[in-house]
Amino acid sequence: MRLRKWVVVPVVVILLVTVSVFAYRALQLRGVPDIGHPFDVEEFGTINIDPADNAKADYEESLKVLSKLAEPDEEEIELVLKGNWSDATQEVQNWLRDDSLILEQWQAGTEKNHYLIEQPEDLTSWNTMVSVSEMRSISRLSRLAASQAESEGRFNEAWQWHRALFRYSRHLGMHSTLVSHQIGSSCHSMAVAGIMHWANNEFITADQLSRALEDIFEGNQLTALPSSRIRAEYFATLNEINRIEEMRATYKQVNERLKFAKEFMSARFGFDFDSNRFPGSVEMYFTNEPELTKRLLQHQVANLLTFADLPLSDRPPLVEGDITYFDAVSDETEFMAPTEFLNAASRSQYACLTLLKAGWNEQERARQAMLEVILAAEWYRREHGTFPESLEEMVAAEMLSSVPIDPMSLKGGFVGFERNPENPLQAKVWCAGHNGTDEGGALDIRHASYFGDYGFKIGRTDK
Repeated sequence: MRLRKWVVVPVVVILLVTVSVFAYRALQLRGVPDIGHPFDVEEFGTINIDPADNAKADYEESLKVLSKLAEPDEEEIELVLKGNWSDATQEVQNWLRDDSLILEQWQAGTEKNHYLIEQPEDLTSWNTMVSVSEMRSISRLSRLAASQAESEGRFNEAWQWHRALFRYSRHLGMHSTLVSHQIGSSCHSMAVAGIMHWANNEFITADQLSRALEDIFEGNQLTALPSSRIRAEYFATLNEINRIEEMRATYKQVNERLKFAKEFMSARFGFDFDSNRFPGSVEMYFTNEPELTKRLLQHQVANLLTFADLPLSDRPPLVEGDITYFDAVSDETEFMAPTEFLNAASRSQYACLTLLKAGWNEQERARQAMLEVILAAEWYRREHGTFPESLEEMVAAEMLSSVPIDPMSLKGGFVGFERNPENPLQAKVWCAGHNGTDEGGALDIRHASYFGDYGFKIGRTDK
């Protein structure tokens, strides 16, 4: 009898522990229903394009050669980009000359309408990563080529280099992840700076500015919608979750990898990387991972897709915290209420590391809207001798189809424009700053304070 007791008690304890473990695992999924994929993954998982219209091969070949070539000192390059070709040192001139064939192949790629690195269904954060250093090098080379052409009076050729860089910026992030788009946004900023410098040249004609504006309208059609980037990120994140053991190994090794890898992980996951934060196998088993994170990802993407493509003024606010989620519910789309979602996500260390840190980058959209206004305003100045007094004058002159909406305005305002009352050859263009409020074109304080607007001063500096 005593022997049976010593046998039964351990068995009962083991059974209780086993039941408790499975009960706890099931409890982790409480309130997080499996809603399935938040969009049609078959429809969006594969993109059928003509290989001849894909810039991938052109970019890969040109950047492969570029990465092996020594680059001049950064300050020497920036001196030319902020000034003119006459400031170019011999090293800068040689760098451009030696890379001319690379630039030609790269430029051929920019003429294509697609840049598909991988099919969306096969995406990961790693196989879509575009090197920041390569992007900066090719961007600088194209702007140097434009600067040289402009200094020699070849203004149409200079424009073709600016146009190529602009289209390249739209290719980056196309059919790809959020990080790739962020790199493309940085490239867009470089392209806009070059275009503004070109447009301000007094030898650029009204016809050239008109054609440039058409090219910019056309090229901007390549820009991926926020919903497209979120779908791509869903595929990439889901693939990483399904390869959890490989991801764990990557996390453990990353502290021993190059600095770039750490910077990438920080950009991808939105925190200062610490490999020790990645949960271990036992911990993940008890928390019912990766199933919990998969379900949370479904709800998050369903939430984001519901509002992502709306203007900022029409979108609900984001919840506070590290995980991107709109503070709203929808009668048409099935996803968890914000409070329930955040409570469930807090139960998962892996979810906090893995769920999307989506960015809409209204600043890029604002920069694009202002670029279109600037080209139209410079065109108007060539035809009328001064800048217009208002955006409506450019609309009346059919240089703009309508007054552009300010993408950064929380109230749905419009891009601001003001001609200098003391000098009609100068003007400023602006959008709302980080607080979403139009401060009337207060540009000088935008880097020093939360208040202030985002914009540019344009026109003649010698008058």
